[in-house]
This record gives sequence, C-alpha cells and structure tokens, in this order.
Amino acid sequence: MLETITPLFNLLLPPLWMSLAAYATWYFTSAKKYAPLTTAEAKALWEIHAQREQCKSKRWKMIKRGDKIVGIECGCGHKHVQKRHIV
Repeated sequence: MLETITPLFNLLLPPLWMSLAAYATWYFTSAKKYAPLTTAEAKALWEIHAQREQCKSKRWKMIKRGDKIVGIECGCGHKHVQKRHIV
C-alpha cells in the first residue's frame, strides 16, 4: 500500500511547499498595525466623511488604542481606522 502512495506523495510535495511559501509571503506582507493620528487629522477625516456622505450627524468620537488616536467613529455609525503595512 505504501508503494502506491509514495509516488503520489512525491508528486504532491512540491506544490504543497510552494503553496505554503505563497501563503506565508502573503500573510507577512499584508500584516498591518495602527497608525496614530493627530486630533486635527481626526477632525479633518470626520469633515471629509460628512461632506462625501452628506452626513447630518454632529457627533463623532475618537477611537483610541492605548493613549494614541487611531481612528474616528461618526454618530451615523461610520468608522475609519488608520492602518499601515508592517514592513
């Protein structure tokens, strides 16, 4: 029985390794972390959202991770979180 599986295993091993390498490359290049924003940038992002979407909401709050501002949340439910790739 092993004699019938061994040629098939040898045939499938290189594509499996290439798939693993492709997945690892994709995973590590798509990794992201939060990018901090200033209060002025957060306010500008909210104003841009309000203009583009014609949002009537007057309230928004900052999304924080630790002590850093990383995004905004509008009163209408829109969220924007600033992220950048880890390189």
